[in-house]
Amino acid sequence: MFGKSNRIVIVLLLALCTMTGWSSPANPGEPYQANVALSLDPAKIEATLRWRDDVGQIDAIVPTLDKELTTSSAQGMSFIEIDPEVVGSSISALEGTDLDRSLLTGSESKDKFYVLENNLRITNPGSATCQGLKLEVPLMADIDSPYQELVAEEFSVEPLILNEADNGNRIGTFAFNDIGPGQETIFTQRYIVKVDGSDWLQSAGQVALGNTEPYLAAAPKIESNAPEIKAVASQIIDEAHAEDSLNLARRAFDFTHRTLKYDSTAPSANKGALAGLKAKAGVCEEFASLFVATCRASGVPARIVNGYASDVSELAGEGNAANLTGRRHQWAEFYLEGKGWIPADPTLTNSLNPMFGELPVGYYLAQNYGDLPIRGWYRGGQVSIGFEHKLAKTVGTEDNEQVSQF
Repeated sequence: MFGKSNRIVIVLLLALCTMTGWSSPANPGEPYQANVALSLDPAKIEATLRWRDDVGQIDAIVPTLDKELTTSSAQGMSFIEIDPEVVGSSISALEGTDLDRSLLTGSESKDKFYVLENNLRITNPGSATCQGLKLEVPLMADIDSPYQELVAEEFSVEPLILNEADNGNRIGTFAFNDIGPGQETIFTQRYIVKVDGSDWLQSAGQVALGNTEPYLAAAPKIESNAPEIKAVASQIIDEAHAEDSLNLARRAFDFTHRTLKYDSTAPSANKGALAGLKAKAGVCEEFASLFVATCRASGVPARIVNGYASDVSELAGEGNAANLTGRRHQWAEFYLEGKGWIPADPTLTNSLNPMFGELPVGYYLAQNYGDLPIRGWYRGGQVSIGFEHKLAKTVGTEDNEQVSQF
């Protein structure tokens, strides 16, 4: 449990999703689907979009209102499912932005330690008590990316069950006390991570990839089997004149960065690799997905990484905690035999800072290898869930004696 410490509270909800409980269906035991609209508070959206007003840059992110959110009921239990990610990246890789002028300065190769705190604010705006609430919550993955290590973690509520997938993604099941009308409870996840900014193309990797199939197969938004993407891969292979994975990955990287234009208003935004290729536009999701899909179609194992990033400064400096609202980002990794997973960010790469093979330390923080929804069950009342993300730099040692700055 958390000790008593001075906390700097920086509260900004990414989105506010409200779910209403439903009565039992006409035939008990038979689940049914109910259409529930995703409610986004315009004031919160405005705050999210304008987090960089102080430097004169406003990111034109258009939130998606059709996020996955379903409510069903069986024998009096309400079921909720929420995709917590706000659409797009807040990174300033927009048209007209000179990325070369956003030189990533101050990066050091030595290890740094950070404390990431994710809060779920769970409220009951209804008139009845919410009982028996259980949530399945995606947690920070068991990261095997070479530039980050999960050192320690703690939760304000101990998990009933903790499941881990083959790719390291983890989901915890948590039970909460009854929430009365108008009452709120906060569920906190806190992680201490170590980050490293080495050039991984020059380092020997320690991760042996036993089964490459999941990282070569087509997947939703990674349509490596689509004729259009296979044609791109075929051209890359012909140009490479050899099946060298590093050469193929570099050509896929260059093609992606050269082909796509960052446009958060494009209809293809958050639609994945094929949509981005056809429109030649999108956000970080299209950049990362097209690179991964092209790598896979070329025979190079690759995967998506979800997390947080900044292109102008470290995510958190010394002292005060930083609010990560609006800094959600997606990049990629490809696998090289003998070296392991190699990071690549075709969205933020530029001539002065090529994000191929290394990432500047402190500017990236990985969370998992695929966004997963929050799922839950409860009886009575209503449930409203908001999201907060904070990060602080801390002093770290290998024996886990880190001190939080919150």
